[in-house]
Amino acid sequence: MAGPDGERSPGWWRVHVVDAPRRLEFALGDPNIPALTVRVRLDARATGGTRMAIETTFPSSDAMVQLIGMGFEEGMSAAVGQMDAALVEGQR
Repeated sequence: MAGPDGERSPGWWRVHVVDAPRRLEFALGDPNIPALTVRVRLDARATGGTRMAIETTFPSSDAMVQLIGMGFEEGMSAAVGQMDAALVEGQR
């Protein structure tokens, strides 16, 4: 995993559910953070396109406060913000 300042730390994902192409559920963590669960759902929109919903479950409210204080929200926003470009590049 890479932080907003470019600092890298070893991270892991443990995939729990794959229901391609609609749903993915996994746990993620690294030695410096408590493990958390992420659920991603993709749904076709009646008007065209796809809606993506991401739900993050923290092991405790203290862990959530710790991770938000470490920049988790900004990191998640930055990662999701790169998705359009990655999908376009992947189609080439």
